[in-house]
Amino acid sequence: FFHSYHCSMLSCVLLLSLAAGEIPHPYQHYCMQRFVRAIYENELPLRLTARKLLKKGEDWQNECEWKGVLCEEGIVDQILAQRVPESFDLRWFPPTIRDIEMAGIHDAHNQLVTRLLPRSLRYCRIIYAELQGSLDLRRLPLRVELLFLDDYHFEGEIYLVNLPRTLQILSLTNNNISKVFVSNIALPKALSSAKFFGNPQKLKIVSLDTDTVDSRVTTMPTT
Repeated sequence: FFHSYHCSMLSCVLLLSLAAGEIPHPYQHYCMQRFVRAIYENELPLRLTARKLLKKGEDWQNECEWKGVLCEEGIVDQILAQRVPESFDLRWFPPTIRDIEMAGIHDAHNQLVTRLLPRSLRYCRIIYAELQGSLDLRRLPLRVELLFLDDYHFEGEIYLVNLPRTLQILSLTNNNISKVFVSNIALPKALSSAKFFGNPQKLKIVSLDTDTVDSRVTTMPTT
């Protein structure tokens, strides 16, 4: 609870600062510090070196110089990471991030808390990661357009009842999802497909408001 309250309050401060034309580097830096699991500032060089995110001679205090971090006018905009040997804490993405591309990474808690994803997120592709447990798609960032969460161990039930209006593609292939509940009338008009390929054969897709499930929600690849 403390982390959720702390992060949401700081996110509000950051967004207000951006609206005022300021660049709140201290908070952004703190988010990135916690993202690489450094609780204290003096731990950062070691954490970055272990994750191979810093080249010799680069400024470890400037997150825009870290490998895989792209900034726009000093604000973190994208994070790209593949096969990083040490874990991250995915609860600490800075709220300004619009694009996330990560593959073969590990989260310290083996979970993805969707309500803590960056509020500015448009594109997210996190695959081949050791994530598990349940997944709540009712608290996604309101601007997200493409969401790929494939090859995990997500399990249980998924609710497609409050998806962002901007969502175009949702992919949850090769997980352990047992049931998907769909509100056909609530599906975004922009949605082209919601894919659940490669989940257990017993996977059921249930319509909550019509006799049949919208054809955009499927468990089989289209030819």
